Amino acid sequence: MTGAPVRWYRDPVRLTRLAVAAAAAAATASAATHAALSPAFSSGDEAAHLDYAYQVWTGGLPVFEEGLVVQPPVGYAPPVQWVAQHPPLYYLLQAPVVGPLVDLGRPVLAAYAGRALNALLAAALVLVVAWAAAQVAPRTPRLRVAAAVVVAASAWVARVGGAVYNDLLAAATATLVMGATVALLRHGGSRARWALLAAACAAALLTRAALVVVIAACLAALVIDAVVRSRGWRAVLTTSAAAAATLVVAVLPSSWFWWRNVRLTGDVLGGHPEWAAEHLDRVSRPWTDVLTDVGSWRALWSLHSHDVLPRGTTTTVLLVVPVALALVGLAVVARREVPRAREHLAVLVALGGPVVAVLGMQVLYAAGGGGLNARYLMPLLLPVGLAVGAGLTWSRRAAPWLLGAWAAAASVENVVRVRRALLSPPSDPLVHPGVALVAASAAIVALTVTVALHARLCRVGGRPAVPQVAGD
Repeated sequence: MTGAPVRWYRDPVRLTRLAVAAAAAAATASAATHAALSPAFSSGDEAAHLDYAYQVWTGGLPVFEEGLVVQPPVGYAPPVQWVAQHPPLYYLLQAPVVGPLVDLGRPVLAAYAGRALNALLAAALVLVVAWAAAQVAPRTPRLRVAAAVVVAASAWVARVGGAVYNDLLAAATATLVMGATVALLRHGGSRARWALLAAACAAALLTRAALVVVIAACLAALVIDAVVRSRGWRAVLTTSAAAAATLVVAVLPSSWFWWRNVRLTGDVLGGHPEWAAEHLDRVSRPWTDVLTDVGSWRALWSLHSHDVLPRGTTTTVLLVVPVALALVGLAVVARREVPRAREHLAVLVALGGPVVAVLGMQVLYAAGGGGLNARYLMPLLLPVGLAVGAGLTWSRRAAPWLLGAWAAAASVENVVRVRRALLSPPSDPLVHPGVALVAASAAIVALTVTVALHARLCRVGGRPAVPQVAGD
């Protein structure tokens, strides 16, 4: 007798893949919605990022004091090139997209082409988060799907995906670093896994200097794990040497750029705090004031807020409540996982370390006069997605309803924004408001499909389906 092929709706592997793909499509559609709702160059940052990409296209790199080469005909342009301190990986990707259109004298069209690439990067981010979530919880595919939904429905993934910004690539590379670290913790060291981690770290440092704290936290987690598990001094030395080698390999590809920052600005990060303090009305304050300022935390954690509803309400419903549910679920299932407590603790350190490091960096940045923005927390979308997803899915019976309700709540602000756009005069003559309606509808359909596939996955469970035997 031969086994008949398992139907896709009974196979948890296929269901998981389809659900993650649908979530990725939702992220792209949400980014397209924002791109259609937001006029080109409506922020100074977008003009600066596009200008950087064009300068790479022409074979150069921007300089802060020299300002923009591409002066947008509409919107806002900054007086200086204030993203010149960023490494060039993102702009290498954007250069062949926006460069030819700028050469043709179509900078506005170039902005929309760059936004289209970013919309695809939003989908890539969801896929990377799903892969990293599989490393964290390999036996719980419903958590993997939930994390993908949380990221796909993020307002800031849509907002950055619908503009020319480098934050999505930064988030994706940071997620790769954390996922590769967890893979090493789960499965042990191998050349391939260490090589993957080194490549992810190198890509991260070629995208954003701030990601060095994520890399440092993850490498520290590997060394701490080797010490805690008491594998002997040789194992600790081997892990420490591998971590140090990974850090060296990560820094080398971008080292020339950091040296360039030092030559141009006297600082490896290339910042201009004196100029910012003089022209952007930034004022330093004690870091303790930042920690006790409720507004600071509300701004930072508004990852799912389009500023249509009060930030506090959105953050409470979409982040605080699910995380509280996750803590309850953790207490319920903790007894079953006692034998693997050390392994789970190491994974929590690998995910919690970057959270503490990034939050600490943001507090110091705000204390020095910098502004706080939720997109600065996008490198933490993996732990955020896992924490929220765990709260929504720890009960397999309740998971479909909780995730469905959460996805519906996360879509409310987008629906309101599109409705307002349809009732208002077009903000950009190149894009009809109906484009936003189509894109938003596609995002809702894709999220609905994801939730439906997730519900089916919860019914099937995490184990592969047993093939039917001919003649049964």
